[in-house]
Amino acid sequence: MKWLFVVLVVGVAAIIIMMNQGVFTPTDPKIQMEQFTSQVKPGMTWQQVMDIQPPRKVMELMQSEFDVRPVSPRPFDADTFAKWVGDGGLKVGFVFPYKFSEAYAVEIWFDGNGKVTGLHEPVTMGKLLEGNLFQ
Repeated sequence: MKWLFVVLVVGVAAIIIMMNQGVFTPTDPKIQMEQFTSQVKPGMTWQQVMDIQPPRKVMELMQSEFDVRPVSPRPFDADTFAKWVGDGGLKVGFVFPYKFSEAYAVEIWFDGNGKVTGLHEPVTMGKLLEGNLFQ
């Protein structure tokens, strides 16, 4: 019984220390998204955005006859991606999609040189279910 108390105290102490070190992010996805998007500015490089929060996926932009659209997402690997950008493999540009919850997501759009051109909030399942498509 004594060992259980010791484990509990050590666990609580570890959580408190990690919270003070900033290991845990806010649990509210809306706050997470707002904090992230407030740091991303047009003209930033993809490396600067990655330093704020690395993406999990990347989507290449493709030019069609009428517009530019992202293609299917693929897993993001910084080294492979840096080579891909350096070799000129992303002439039109690319998108880093970030999903904070079913209701909160943002896409960071980049040009072919790897600079941010804008932020876009895609339609999410949460917005569909809540009827908040135009908010």
